[in-house]
Amino acid sequence: MQIRSGMEREFERTWLQVGRAVTDHPANLGQWLSRSQEEEGVYYIVSDWADERRFREFEHSEGHLAHRTRLHPFRSGGSMTTMRVVYAMTGAGAGL
Repeated sequence: MQIRSGMEREFERTWLQVGRAVTDHPANLGQWLSRSQEEEGVYYIVSDWADERRFREFEHSEGHLAHRTRLHPFRSGGSMTTMRVVYAMTGAGAGL
């Protein structure tokens, strides 16, 4: 997600405030907001779901619409893609 210049910190606070709209859904396993260290104003949002069907149900829900409405003023561009984990490996430093 590309965030309008100068609105990054406010976007981060708002994302955290509305985050429960996602994580309170029973099929949501977690979500993460990451900020690019190389591209100004670029953020990556990863959301993990039990299955695609329930993600799609949430994506079309009133709760998600409210979530997107709060975040829309900050956004100047971006895209979304879905993926399926093929392998997951925990690193040696995970317990640090």
